[in-house]
Amino acid sequence: MEHAARMAWDLDRKGCPLPAQDILIASARLRHEARVLTRDKHFEVLPGLRLARALEDLGR
Repeated sequence: MEHAARMAWDLDRKGCPLPAQDILIASARLRHEARVLTRDKHFEVLPGLRLARALEDLGR
């Protein structure tokens, strides 16, 4: 939870506030080095977050 709060604070300070649910998802995925299956553009601003656009991308 601290990681998510810190991430939210940093993004807000940079002028890129994200919805709380997106912050929580991203924080969990970053901690577990997992991809996020999404088409939501919000996740693109998070450095280090690996995205998958389709189920086929998850295996890469």
